[in-house]
Amino acid sequence: MLPTGVIFLGPNGEIALMNRSATSCLAKRDGLLATREGLLAEQPHESSLLAKTILEATSTGNGIGLSTQRTLQVSRRTRPALQVVIVQLRMQLTVLSRSQPLHLSLTR
Repeated sequence: MLPTGVIFLGPNGEIALMNRSATSCLAKRDGLLATREGLLAEQPHESSLLAKTILEATSTGNGIGLSTQRTLQVSRRTRPALQVVIVQLRMQLTVLSRSQPLHLSLTR
């Protein structure tokens, strides 16, 4: 199993795919949360920054913004903070018969 969680987000920030490490991390519900709308942090100020950063990455992928990569810390209750790296990927993948640009978030 890859020790780094990898989460692919759709053009609206929704979770499209993730590996087992990311699934395991999110299942603990300790700092980073998965929702229908996408990723959230438990701390409101961190959640706002995470949402803003994801929006910047998705805007870049849609040809609107300029952001390429950003790293943030997400606090956890029981362990050291997660380092979250958000990178815009410019590519087309076919997922469940849909072709759309996806964005990548790495957590460790």
